[in-house]
Amino acid sequence: MAYGLFKVNKDLTVLLNPEAVKLCPDLAFLTDDQIKYIICVYDYIDSPYRKKPLEERKSIVFGKIFKQNDPIPEELEGVKKGIDAYLSLIYDDRRIQIEIYQNKIHRLQKKLDEEESTSEITKISEAISKMRKEKELIDKSMEIEEELIELKGGGQLSFIEIWKRNRAQALAQR
Repeated sequence: MAYGLFKVNKDLTVLLNPEAVKLCPDLAFLTDDQIKYIICVYDYIDSPYRKKPLEERKSIVFGKIFKQNDPIPEELEGVKKGIDAYLSLIYDDRRIQIEIYQNKIHRLQKKLDEEESTSEITKISEAISKMRKEKELIDKSMEIEEELIELKGGGQLSFIEIWKRNRAQALAQR
């Protein structure tokens, strides 16, 4: 198959790569809507909502995919396992650091909106600026690495090898 972890068909159904499902069988038991939810809320790269804070992503995506009286996906045991499985395949501790920076920047921006003291405004602005710079450095380092992951001898890692490596790192962090 010539796609990464997932592929969205013209009819907007989501197909998970069979190799990914072999690595994480919990993904096989999810509905199409549950898979869409997980990808849109938790995917670091391909989600159109990836730059928003997690709680905001959850709210937006839930409203777009499910009905108001549907259960919250994270409360369903199968979806919890699916989220863990999916996150283990895309795991990168640098992305977690970026998410932490994004959340802190978001909180500081709210605090900045309410602040009246010029010295506090300066401190908050400087903190936001530093975090943005750090986030950009991490982003750049990941872009360089993602362009081409080369092995000794000039080969490239396949998607399945990358997912295995990511999963092993994620499981080691637990």
